Amino acid sequence: MGPSYQADAPFPILVKWLDCKETLSVQVHPPKEIASLLNGEPKTESWYILESEPKAQLYLGLIPHTRLSDFSEAVEQGRLEPLLAHTETQAGDSYLIESGTLHAIGGG
Repeated sequence: MGPSYQADAPFPILVKWLDCKETLSVQVHPPKEIASLLNGEPKTESWYILESEPKAQLYLGLIPHTRLSDFSEAVEQGRLEPLLAHTETQAGDSYLIESGTLHAIGGG
């Protein structure tokens, strides 16, 4: 950690091991500017795929040219998934998800 690390400070890294058989809920963590207004912290994430089933995917952000009105309507109607940009994953892939980015893990 080095000499400048404060032992009483929160540890700056959170590690999770996820085995997602089903799609998880959509998340978004506020970017730095908004997090500070909320007395919180931004949460940029780094994901590394150890294993994945065929056709497993991640949802990262919105598809290009999504209008605010379409987004609001989709949220109200519980049909956000068609507006989410997605990518298929495979073992060895890594992703950096900046705070402020909508994201979800698809099953597999």
